[in-house]
Amino acid sequence: MNENDLKRALVLYGMKRRQARVFLSLIKRLEANLTQLVNDTGIARATVYLDLNTLEKEGLVSHFKKNGVTYFTPESLNKLKIILQQKEAVIDQALPFMKAMMANAGAGSSMRLVKGTAGIISIWEEILDAYQAGLSDVYAFSNLEKLFALMPRYFPRFLEKEARFPVYIWLIADATASPQAFATLQSNPRAHLKFILPHSAFPGEITIYGNKIAFFYAEQSSPQAFVIESAEVADMQKKIFLLLWNTLPEETPIVPGA
Repeated sequence: MNENDLKRALVLYGMKRRQARVFLSLIKRLEANLTQLVNDTGIARATVYLDLNTLEKEGLVSHFKKNGVTYFTPESLNKLKIILQQKEAVIDQALPFMKAMMANAGAGSSMRLVKGTAGIISIWEEILDAYQAGLSDVYAFSNLEKLFALMPRYFPRFLEKEARFPVYIWLIADATASPQAFATLQSNPRAHLKFILPHSAFPGEITIYGNKIAFFYAEQSSPQAFVIESAEVADMQKKIFLLLWNTLPEETPIVPGA
């Protein structure tokens, strides 16, 4: 992991990019005064001071005097994990109430867009939550090959978790996907698959679950997902799915790489 990776990790943790640069510079020096950090980062003096003040309030940095000059030093790096655990505990307590608020928000429609693989994963996790809440059927048009390529670690784990729920899966997929892409699904007795030819394949997946439809765009260059919550729209999309399902043969051979 290089320094850019460390900056990205700190930004995901919750720091601003500037703060991450200042914090990493301080870690490399172990102790530094304001001038040294300004020279290291190229960030304006007043801004570095404000960032240090913020980091100190969060318990990640402390200061001391040496020869009349204020020096800063990082606290134990384990503090990062402790703070993260504290945040997680707060969210764990708040999450059931926020989910209840969403569930009681009314019968109106809503739409939202998420970007990046992290955003896509958040939607997959919502689908697992729906299974946990008792959802019995899910319908999907899927390009399994693209989903495996985009998320080679997460997506197989998602399918394994999905198989543990008593959920019936109705899937229309690309007939040319690799055998690996079908292995988990084919071992799931509640998964029903039909296949379409490559020229009809989707660039990701359309999933109908409950009163929601998720559109996953799985291109490596700009992965994103769009979710519509509407009982009427979900019902219409389900009818379109079943119309196509009933036109496909019961068994279509899988021809990898054809």
